[in-house]
Amino acid sequence: MTRSILFAGNSHIAALRRGWSAVPDTSDVQFFAANSKLFNALELDDDLIFGAHQADRYEPRQLKFLDQVFGRRLIDLKDFDDVVIVGRNSNEVDFLRQFEAYSIDGLC
Repeated sequence: MTRSILFAGNSHIAALRRGWSAVPDTSDVQFFAANSKLFNALELDDDLIFGAHQADRYEPRQLKFLDQVFGRRLIDLKDFDDVVIVGRNSNEVDFLRQFEAYSIDGLC
């Protein structure tokens, strides 16, 4: 069975992505990342959709980056078996609070 995995994070994810080609192809792996300023501004809604929900809250160059690199501004976390957060530059407690309403294995 193939697992669907999303790696989301800031620029620190680049090292992981560059090395991923050495990993055996046993999973559907996707990446959704941005620099720390943009990644910290992205939002998670009640339907587990993560990204730039309201375009007017972002600089045009930030939206252009998401469009050009990933071809989208939003990603549905429900589409993945696993989501790995890489390089989050914030208080971990504040970050985890946004997931309190959801049943996610391994989180409080």
